[in-house]
Amino acid sequence: MRMLIEAVRGWFYLLAFITGGNFIRKAKLKSLGKNCKISPTAFFKFPEQIEIGNDVFINHLCSVWAAPKGGIKIGNDVLFGPGVCVIASNHGTAGGTPIRNQEGLDASIVIGNDVWLGANVVVTAGVTIGDGCVIGAGGVVTKDLPPNSICVGVPAKPIRNRQPRNPTNPVLESSL
Repeated sequence: MRMLIEAVRGWFYLLAFITGGNFIRKAKLKSLGKNCKISPTAFFKFPEQIEIGNDVFINHLCSVWAAPKGGIKIGNDVLFGPGVCVIASNHGTAGGTPIRNQEGLDASIVIGNDVWLGANVVVTAGVTIGDGCVIGAGGVVTKDLPPNSICVGVPAKPIRNRQPRNPTNPVLESSL
């Protein structure tokens, strides 16, 4: 009987691993807006601390990692490229005590409306990303970013502002 229980437990573990546990975690989200698309390989930690707005797309292999004292709020019309990590917690780094034994440092993250996080962007605890921001692939967000800015680098910094398109003279945006 014990072997049967272990086999069933193993199959459930495999199913949760393959799907990122979304079938359970999505049900536990603090809020989930309409028309959201979440890849089955996306991972949520502390989903009860995560709010997701309308028309959000969370791509393949993304991690949305809230914390007991650090919630994550994602606005409307937000796009996550593949491999994005949004992590509302950090380890202590004081000397003399192993890092794994130190208390976590939790801080909330707010991602505004109409934001695009490119592939493999990392968003660290305690930051706010303003409405309309674009973060280039591989960027690491360590500080608040102003609305409508295009940001790149490690750490991510604004390089220019988003401009409205001119329908009489359309200009293609250069890739980031």
